[in-house]
Amino acid sequence: NVQMNSAPPGLFDSDWFGPLGGLLARVPMLSSLGNHDIRVARGQWYLDALSLPTNGPPGLAERNYSYDYGNAHFVVIDANAFVPDGDTTYTNPAAQRALITTWLTNDLHTTTQLWKFVSYHHPPYTSQGTHNDAEVMKATLSPIFEKYGINIAFQGHNHFFERINPINGVNYI
Repeated sequence: NVQMNSAPPGLFDSDWFGPLGGLLARVPMLSSLGNHDIRVARGQWYLDALSLPTNGPPGLAERNYSYDYGNAHFVVIDANAFVPDGDTTYTNPAAQRALITTWLTNDLHTTTQLWKFVSYHHPPYTSQGTHNDAEVMKATLSPIFEKYGINIAFQGHNHFFERINPINGVNYI
């Protein structure tokens, strides 16, 4: 388990691509930035190591993106802009949250896919664990998920599996 907050770009080869090589040859994997990914170089090492879609909001494109696969629409969000973590990744978090929410709203409004999924790191809803609910995520993004019929929201940050009964129609895992 590598702490990418202290890992130079070359460590992705041995600690990400190496162990996951067999799986990555068969299954697409598109990830979202977590709090450890942004602690050094503001996530640039992560962005340099991975080839991610660039259809996100201006200036935040690879940090936030969407794609279709079959009859499903997937959205990946960099939740770091919504969680005050004492870091300097986002120099103007309010403006960057606005860019992300505007892009997300437009993206979900225009998709015609049957299934809609979002993925991000910090959970708006979680049981009491090592991290509490991300209140800004809950107040800002959850209403958008509800309005546009997100089927499942995949979230991380807490280091355990948790499936919550649907909240306002959205399944948070």
